[in-house]
Amino acid sequence: GAFSLDPGVLREQIDGSLERLGLDHLDVCTIQSPEHLLLAGIDRDTYEAALEATFRFLEDEVRAGRVGVYGVLTNTSAADASIRVELPRLVEIAEKVGGKDHHFRLVELPINVAEDGALQPRDGRSSIAHEARALGLFVLAVRPLSVLSEGALLRLVDPPRVDDGARVEDLSATRYRVASLEAEFETTLASALRVTRLLGPEPLLPMSRGLGAALERAHTLPQFEQGETTLVTPRLRAILAELDRVHVGPEAARWQEFRDRYVQAVGAYLACIRESIREKNVALLVALEDKLNLGRSGTATSNAPWAERAPAWLLARAYVDAVASGFRERVHVGAARRVLQAL
Repeated sequence: GAFSLDPGVLREQIDGSLERLGLDHLDVCTIQSPEHLLLAGIDRDTYEAALEATFRFLEDEVRAGRVGVYGVLTNTSAADASIRVELPRLVEIAEKVGGKDHHFRLVELPINVAEDGALQPRDGRSSIAHEARALGLFVLAVRPLSVLSEGALLRLVDPPRVDDGARVEDLSATRYRVASLEAEFETTLASALRVTRLLGPEPLLPMSRGLGAALERAHTLPQFEQGETTLVTPRLRAILAELDRVHVGPEAARWQEFRDRYVQAVGAYLACIRESIREKNVALLVALEDKLNLGRSGTATSNAPWAERAPAWLLARAYVDAVASGFRERVHVGAARRVLQAL
């Protein structure tokens, strides 16, 4: 449903938004990534018919007072022509269903310091942002603080340091400590469980059997955090809970003593992995800063944190009317306010 153009689905989404916000009117309603229909193999005539039905529905919502204006977010505006969202054609469809006073007024484009394709001329034509402005559309830059780096999401914010004592220099030692404990488990507690057929023949604890190495290969902090929260934590919790269940009687205390050591060792290992990736992200940002000359002395944001420099750079671009941060943490809201106050 995230990329649906079905009016029934859109009505449900608008109803839900109004209810959650406690409002009876949305200033803006944005259709997300209509090009996904083209990516799915739908022909352009069917795609445009779906857009026409969607725009007709949204014009009805405007007349009903539930929506002010509407627009689209597109990620492939400058990509392969076969899946490109053509803004002039969208305006023609809007005029067909809503007349010259239609309410298609906005285009959201992913633009940031490392991904500025929407600001660059393409195929002998002006940039998509310039074209949008010429068509009378408001240009909202989205994803200003997130870029793709080697297929992973990199946040254009200064990577936070966690004050837990983790050091990159200790990564090898913490890795070895976890592997040693997992080997100890196999030769002691696991052997006893296998005798009673409470455990299969395969090694059980997973960190030294590829899971830790996979996390170490993470390219960015968001990629590491996703791996930790969706792969490592649920799997370890399930394994430990099962081992808690099968260790009863005299072995329970022995298991609990090992469990405490193992959990502490895994925590220290994960903290060192996180710190190594944090340093890698710092290096990526420094390289990006040097490439784009963002840190040159004498500029208004030369010493500012990334959360200020990235949107400030965007707001200085021609044809960008506004920037949507998407970050709700206090530090990022404060950075956005300082950028606006400096305008």
